[in-house]
Amino acid sequence: MLHKLQEMKIKAMKEKDAIGKSILSVLHSESLVLAKNENRDVQDNDIIKSAKSLIKKNEQVLYDLTSFNLLSSNTIKMKQATQESYILQENEILKTFLPKQLTEDEIKKEIDAICTCIPPDELIRKNQGKIMKILKDKFGEGINMGIASKYVGTKLTLQ
Repeated sequence: MLHKLQEMKIKAMKEKDAIGKSILSVLHSESLVLAKNENRDVQDNDIIKSAKSLIKKNEQVLYDLTSFNLLSSNTIKMKQATQESYILQENEILKTFLPKQLTEDEIKKEIDAICTCIPPDELIRKNQGKIMKILKDKFGEGINMGIASKYVGTKLTLQ
């Protein structure tokens, strides 16, 4: 994945794509920092983790732009629209580094399949962590654990 990142960064520079060059440089830097902190080479998970973090920060900025726009000046609105467009373009580039995410229906099917393999008397809230670990081990970053956790909770009893 590091090779893909470097190739995309070079392509963005050649094509004079300022947005691509900028966000890919930031992604590369953040990934290097993660790896350096653990005294190792950059791994795919570093890039994925950095991309997720940058997307989350961008989404917060978008939220702030739309929620706290109290001024009605046309100039400010134009700048806001430009910023929003820029952030959305960055996120599209960053998403190319994320693994394919399971849909909510796919998550539910996987959880149902796991639950059929567990004896009914063990489908209790106390064992939710074990089920979540199975999902994390099987799908890694390709599953939304928030959605999975909610659905797993509906399959368990409170015992």
